Amino acid sequence: FGCLAFVPVPFVIVEFEKIQESAPGLINNFVDYFEDTFIGRVIRNNRRRAPRFSVNMWNCFSRLDEELPRTNNSSEGWN
Repeated sequence: FGCLAFVPVPFVIVEFEKIQESAPGLINNFVDYFEDTFIGRVIRNNRRRAPRFSVNMWNCFSRLDEELPRTNNSSEGWN
């Protein structure tokens, strides 16, 4: 699921749904948590409820494209 941080924002939900379909049943609880927290659960008319953290908040694709740091902790770059 961490790979979704590096997918262009418009494609995150489509890619999440692909991962969700192929995920083994043993991780259903985690998939539900991830969907509620980072994607937004499907509600009526195939719309999604707002996630706890919006995709724009955690997605790194545009930061990589613009060669910006992926984190606000500059000391991580030294390791």
